[in-house]
Amino acid sequence: MILRSGANRWTLLIGKRALKIARHRYGRWNNLNEAAFGPSPLVAPTRAYLRGWIATQPRCEPVSRYEWETLKYGYVREIREHVPCERKPCSFGWLGDRLVAVDYGWPGPYGKSSQAP
Repeated sequence: MILRSGANRWTLLIGKRALKIARHRYGRWNNLNEAAFGPSPLVAPTRAYLRGWIATQPRCEPVSRYEWETLKYGYVREIREHVPCERKPCSFGWLGDRLVAVDYGWPGPYGKSSQAP
């Protein structure tokens, strides 16, 4: 088990799954936004539970420094045209042979208290 910490969520990497746990309401909105994004070959599929406090994704292989330098102006740019994610290596990963966004929860339909379930 590996624990990663971000500004809004903790991520536990357990076996073949990534478990994202919201630290506060912004993390919860990130989880809900990722789950609402829908099926796309550009993102790791996300399912949210407990009203967004927990989300799961398939565990992706990290992007190496070399891969990042090679891909950041090509395929990463294409993904970012359709997916709201930051341009940094930890926002992407390999799901099988596809490069996908793994941290793409902001902005999205949730984010205002009147819209959050």
